[in-house]
Amino acid sequence: MKSLCKYILPICTLISLYLYEKSTLANVAITSVFYGEEEVISSTIILILFVLMSISTFFMKGIMVVSEEGRKLKNSLVAFLVYVYILSVSISLFVPFQSRILYFAIGLPLLSFMVVQRFLRVHRAINILYGIVVLFFLLSYQYLINYNIVHAAASDTSSNNSSYFLLYLLPFLLCIEKKYLKWMLIFIVVIAVLSSFKRGGTIAVFASLLVYYYVNNIKLTGGSSKILYLLLLLFTVFIVVSFLNSTDNLIIEHLSERFINIKNDNGSGRSETISEALLQFTNSDVISMLFGHGWNMVEQTLKSGISAHNDFIECLYDFGIIGFILLLRVLFAAYKYLKSLIANRSIYAAPFAASCTIFMLNTMVSHILIYPYYLLLFMAFISFVIYSSSNTEHV
Repeated sequence: MKSLCKYILPICTLISLYLYEKSTLANVAITSVFYGEEEVISSTIILILFVLMSISTFFMKGIMVVSEEGRKLKNSLVAFLVYVYILSVSISLFVPFQSRILYFAIGLPLLSFMVVQRFLRVHRAINILYGIVVLFFLLSYQYLINYNIVHAAASDTSSNNSSYFLLYLLPFLLCIEKKYLKWMLIFIVVIAVLSSFKRGGTIAVFASLLVYYYVNNIKLTGGSSKILYLLLLLFTVFIVVSFLNSTDNLIIEHLSERFINIKNDNGSGRSETISEALLQFTNSDVISMLFGHGWNMVEQTLKSGISAHNDFIECLYDFGIIGFILLLRVLFAAYKYLKSLIANRSIYAAPFAASCTIFMLNTMVSHILIYPYYLLLFMAFISFVIYSSSNTEHV
């Protein structure tokens, strides 16, 4: 039975994650899966698969691995995720969720964190990376479908949020040892993000790759001479972008317009939303300020009907001062853990730095906390690094 679970359960996970993303379609936000009867039925089946897989894994090997590796980060993450889940379910007794299936969805990041570390007890890290590559190609195929749907329904310059699913797989791809395969997949991620016309995604993908290069080639190896190569690379990118911008390249032209218009459109209305969310928070009662208003309540409360597009504000409003402090504790623990990876010259230091860069940038200009799939991948990668770094070689 155990031997069967070793192979069947991971395969079920990959299929579940793919179908979960596929069911969101085109430009629909991940939480929109839970609106409408048809979506609820398909999502329920997928989430039940994931939950059953998780429960089976726990019975096979236990729930948590006792290890000193990344202990503070691990404890901080678990404390934050458990708090968010308990708070959200408790508040839902008074403020109903969009759907009861969200009880499972909000628990997915915590489950993914635990499942990955249990999986690594019976499999090598490379097996997870093989699975990630398979999932990557499935999501790339789905991105192309979504791309066609969005552009058929809207215009050639409509944004496509599904590129973020590929972006959050980038840290896993950076761990692949085969250079040609790794950089081919990274190239696909860059093209997908650029063609989705997402400003936050564009900044995140390039910033994370620069951080990866800096940590991997300069910080770990002490190759100060490689700073020249980094500057040369940046100059080359600038020249290429400038050249493409002078031509009739639709992607570069529209992206340039979006960045230029940041001041005029106030970040697609983010400034007003953040101000309104802060005003609502300061006008709340003491209990709500301490414990929050509940999961994704910025979108449900504000007149604009959108999320805060800033996870610090979203966390403060949804999960209160306590949740905000727990989130800061997670970020501080992640920073300390990154420093320890660099000090130990771990091969996972650079990918982990890239992952933190993506998380921080999207936390400030977008949203991760209210999208279970995004947070699920981030938690899975942290778990992957924590439980792989202690058994791998160093640079």
